Amino acid sequence: MQHLNSLEHYVPKPWGKEYLCWRSKSCAIWLLELHHGASTSFHCHTKKNTGLVVLEGLVRLRLINSEYELGPLEKINIFRGRFHSSFCLGEKGSVMIEVEAPVDKSDLVRWEDSYGRENLGYETEAKLFDSSEERLLIDYQKGKVSRSLFCTTEFLVFDERELKQNIEEDCLFICLEGGIGPSEKKLVVVPGDVFSTAVLLKLLDKFDIVSGSILLRLRKVL
Repeated sequence: MQHLNSLEHYVPKPWGKEYLCWRSKSCAIWLLELHHGASTSFHCHTKKNTGLVVLEGLVRLRLINSEYELGPLEKINIFRGRFHSSFCLGEKGSVMIEVEAPVDKSDLVRWEDSYGRENLGYETEAKLFDSSEERLLIDYQKGKVSRSLFCTTEFLVFDERELKQNIEEDCLFICLEGGIGPSEKKLVVVPGDVFSTAVLLKLLDKFDIVSGSILLRLRKVL
């Protein structure tokens, strides 16, 4: 499963495909492309937490006792042990990112699956991207602000020193490294967490962002 560390491969899925966009010691971000009317398995993770953000289209997020419809730049944090599936309502398909922390693709328990994969682990097949294929790559160089565009969404990566000047309304933020809290040993935001601008401002009014933190900001652009 060496492809799990590769930015040059994608994993074919019966519902579409997914590929790695970002990987660090604390978390990873995968992009999922879902075909219209297709669904991921109803599954959970026993060790890791997951954040899902829709970039394009409409997705029905199913839990054991509830369902939600998520549109562009809407998110949900899914904690370990919480079964979930994503069904594509978008007529032209849907695109979403999945944030996992800690990084472990083998951490997978399927309850049910439309494609007969209930008792199978994560897929082992991977294919190389064609050089002309558009895809999302999230990059970061220490001490610099990195910017990329994909699905009419701006992805901005920066460290805690650049936070104040990059807070804007109606954005989502993802903690990639470090966190927010009263101390480094008592963090209320940890890598993998996804939160809105409104939540970020309230947290910063009470707590500090720790040194060495890296954040990803998502903002819709025309």
